[in-house]
Amino acid sequence: MLFIDLDRFAVVNDALGHDVGDRVLQQVARRLRATVPDSGVVARTGGDEFSVILRSLGEPGHATRVAHKLRTGLTAPIEVDGHVVHVTASFGVALAPRDGVDVITVQKHADIALHRAKQAGRNGVQTFDLAMGSETAAQLALERDLRAALTRGEFLLHYQPVFDVSSGLVTGFEALIRWAHPTQGLISPGTFIPVAEEAALIVPLGTWVLHEACRQATLWQVSRAVTMSVNVSALQFEQPDFVKTVREALRSTGLPPGQLILELTESAVLRDPDAAVAQLRDLRALGIRIALDDFGTGHSSLSLLRRLPIDALKIDRSFVQDAAAEVMVGVAVTLARAFSLHVVAEGIETEGQRALAQALGCDGMQGYLLARPAPADEMPPC
Repeated sequence: MLFIDLDRFAVVNDALGHDVGDRVLQQVARRLRATVPDSGVVARTGGDEFSVILRSLGEPGHATRVAHKLRTGLTAPIEVDGHVVHVTASFGVALAPRDGVDVITVQKHADIALHRAKQAGRNGVQTFDLAMGSETAAQLALERDLRAALTRGEFLLHYQPVFDVSSGLVTGFEALIRWAHPTQGLISPGTFIPVAEEAALIVPLGTWVLHEACRQATLWQVSRAVTMSVNVSALQFEQPDFVKTVREALRSTGLPPGQLILELTESAVLRDPDAAVAQLRDLRALGIRIALDDFGTGHSSLSLLRRLPIDALKIDRSFVQDAAAEVMVGVAVTLARAFSLHVVAEGIETEGQRALAQALGCDGMQGYLLARPAPADEMPPC
């Protein structure tokens, strides 16, 4: 049994309409049917999900090979009404009788394997094993707690200051979410953010962060105009109403648009560069600023960097802490200067790294040497 889920297919429907989306699904179905052996069965089980039943396998590995062949067959562009659509898919594989002797069990295990494939970054194939069962049960429990936490208001923000390299003064703050779990205590975002993204809870969670960060920034404006940086997930950024969400956060809190910085990673922008450029232009039209976060960890080209309507680069901590930091950070600063971008060095943890950021001409810096993330009432004076 193969479970197949098209990756981020909702973007196709939102951008091109459901009529185009339906015809893309038809072409996907034809490609799947053309690749599956005659003894197999292909079915669309709903939305952008398909199932394949393979009979009389010569060996267990045959199912995985068929899944990889199907995945490869979907990578060629699909043309519909003058639109060129690129489709990828995630595959979960379960085998009978090894993974179950009844339909419900085999389907459940194929679904768990599919879930793992999507967790691993999509566009991949995962075959079920027993360890996945217990891990998935724990993840489902975490997802259930996350949904309840949103309702009960268990999330809070910590803030990490951004310092001016020349003067050493605080020029802004970055909002970082934490989860105050009722039984497990404070949970770091590295534990629950991947689950929130997979369950699409990152969208309402991101909206809450945006509003709360803007509210706090407005309070700080009383003593001094400081910026507030808010991280934006790829899924949140792709929402058709995201610009409206940002506008509403500014309106309801009264924060001047110029004091808000939205941080996006290279990978979020690279998912659909043309759409990203249009979305970024609409956001900047509100008067806010855009920073490309974790710069250097993605694969953006110079031509794309030139096209992006952004205001700042945040150099990833792996560059700052690398043995060849002087070369790596120097290149990033040179690029930033070439495109008239503000540049912030992240991950400053030693005096040597601070001196390097100063010597190479960074504008801002963040890191544990300077200040750790903490609640608003523990922040240094602006």
